Amino acid sequence: MNGTLAGMNPVKKYALFICMAACAAPSFAALLVEETFTYPAGSLYGKSGGSGFSQNWWGGSNGTGAWTVENNAAKISGNNDTWAIRNVSPVSETGFYFSCELGVDTLTGVTGSFRDVVIISVGGGTFSTGVAFNTWGYGIQASIAGQNYNLTASQAIQSTGMTYTIVGHYTFSESTGQATLALWLNPEDGTSGFIHEVSWTATAATVSRITLQRYDNGSRSGIASTTFDNIRIGTEWADVAPTQVPEPGTWAAIAGGLLLGLAVWRRIRSR
Repeated sequence: MNGTLAGMNPVKKYALFICMAACAAPSFAALLVEETFTYPAGSLYGKSGGSGFSQNWWGGSNGTGAWTVENNAAKISGNNDTWAIRNVSPVSETGFYFSCELGVDTLTGVTGSFRDVVIISVGGGTFSTGVAFNTWGYGIQASIAGQNYNLTASQAIQSTGMTYTIVGHYTFSESTGQATLALWLNPEDGTSGFIHEVSWTATAATVSRITLQRYDNGSRSGIASTTFDNIRIGTEWADVAPTQVPEPGTWAAIAGGLLLGLAVWRRIRSR
């Protein structure tokens, strides 16, 4: 048998290339951390599930605030600063994707200001995304390297019962010492829903913990509650968010269809 492709029938050669492309499909994607809050209703503290974590949830409050589990989501209610923390198994990547879902559950008679966020601790610093209520209105906000960024227009959140998906892509360059975070709001793929990108000086790309935090100085009045769900960290977009990029199985199906078409074309050609 000839060890090269030189003498192979063109149709067979084309089919072989398709098979090789479909079967190779090397995938380096990995879901590194996942928390879906599938716990019994009650306090979030002490709960241990999901994947990629090294301890249970723990936390506290400076007032009446409490992180609880309700309808398979983490919910914050009450006043004053309140936090829930969970360390993750060391995740050291030059870049990663993360996502979370947040919902506006209750907002009644609120005056003053507060922020409810999920914080990712990475490289000796943090970045966070969540909802903010203050003088400019009620909307989605991010805090990166000590700077707040409004990701939606003023008064973007008009009613309760709404759910938002936030996706981020964090990259770190060891040569420059610069980190970059790109953010998407309610994306359908890696291009739609893009809203912001920030770069800052960092030290590493190692993820160490996830924190759920209510920032509230205690002078606020009224009732406000927010929910967080489906927190994920992965190496690829498809690990954490909706995607329109074909997965390996899809490529195999496409290749199978092409091979079937080639077989039909060959039979017609031989008649």
